[in-house]
Amino acid sequence: MSSQCDANCRSGDAERVRTSILVPRGSFRHDCRQDPVGMRLSRHARNEMRLYRIGVDDVQATILDPTAREVDARGNARLTGKTGEGRPILVVVAGDDPDFVITVFLRS
Repeated sequence: MSSQCDANCRSGDAERVRTSILVPRGSFRHDCRQDPVGMRLSRHARNEMRLYRIGVDDVQATILDPTAREVDARGNARLTGKTGEGRPILVVVAGDDPDFVITVFLRS
């Protein structure tokens, strides 16, 4: 396990999510080595995903293979992709921590 993962797991600052955003925080113990992407979601990102019914797999697919990639003024990556249903989404990933998703939302 990486020391960054150990620190995040112990501190509870962010939660790693594999398949569902509906799992209550702290209700399961994960093994960081089993999470191939290592993606962490902010509370804002989890709330937006719940609101717009965007799945974790859609976010992971966008991060791994975006249709478009931009960098905003703060240095964060803005990745465009599509959900499994074909809805366009935007995933914003922290520039200083590429495993941390700041927000996710639908694009029009």
